[in-house]
Amino acid sequence: MASQHTTEVPSGSWDNHIHVFDPSKHPYSPNRSYTPGAAPLADYPKNATGCSNIVVVQATVQGTDPAPLLDTLSLKSPHGGVLRGLAVLDLENVSDGELDRLHAAGVRGVRMHEVSWGFGDQPSDNAVAEKIAYAAQRLNRLGWVIDLYMHPKAWAALAPTIEALPPSTKVVADHWAGFHSGGEESPEFQVFLGLLRRQRVYVKLSAFERQYHGNDMGISSLDNMARAITEAGPNRILFGSDWPNTALASDREGRTREERLTIVEDFRKVPHAEHVARLREWIPDEVVWRKFWIDNPAALFE
Repeated sequence: MASQHTTEVPSGSWDNHIHVFDPSKHPYSPNRSYTPGAAPLADYPKNATGCSNIVVVQATVQGTDPAPLLDTLSLKSPHGGVLRGLAVLDLENVSDGELDRLHAAGVRGVRMHEVSWGFGDQPSDNAVAEKIAYAAQRLNRLGWVIDLYMHPKAWAALAPTIEALPPSTKVVADHWAGFHSGGEESPEFQVFLGLLRRQRVYVKLSAFERQYHGNDMGISSLDNMARAITEAGPNRILFGSDWPNTALASDREGRTREERLTIVEDFRKVPHAEHVARLREWIPDEVVWRKFWIDNPAALFE
């Protein structure tokens, strides 16, 4: 059973990053790099996160077909809140009419997974810049989010592209913008903080243990980075549990392609309540606390 959260999380809070898996109904992409088990929306651990509003993110293993996401969005939220989605789409082959249909179903953005983490080719910065600019051109009329999961070093190269986007463009950085414990010392992190201060990007404080995994200090190793982010962008920070918490890339090292397709991975047990409690230490201000859980995500997804 998931642990109960003991930190007061405001009613109506948002978890802006979860995945839902139903491989029996929606088989995974044959090009996937891992194979997770089933994780139905009904199992989402609200008792640990305190969130009733949920943003479901289409996972890479689900390819570019939005059917699994749309199926989830058609369900009633298990906790009575709002359900929204971020889709993985091949925008060059999706019509405006299809985007309108997705919007009506509850989709509020696209996710661009632009980091290989050692499996497959790493996209070039120029290619990613072109994709971001094209996405903004297609999606701004809908007010959609461009959700970016990138290697942290990419922020320095792509900052000019993001700065040049129309001010209304909603760019969101996944998982601490890709920075791990100690990343606050890098020049790329300073570039990212500049984007936050100028309100050109949002960032999810999500997948905590992915960022501190392997560090002997554990979650406390994120303290300096967390405080720098929350001070630079109090209007731009979001929570994400990354539930159901698939295996780390390091857990798959050495596996053959066939093994990645056939080994059904267990989900990790993640101390969500501990993460929420640490968030309260990082965000002591009541106004910013409410922004983090309610106002900031509502501006993007409600």
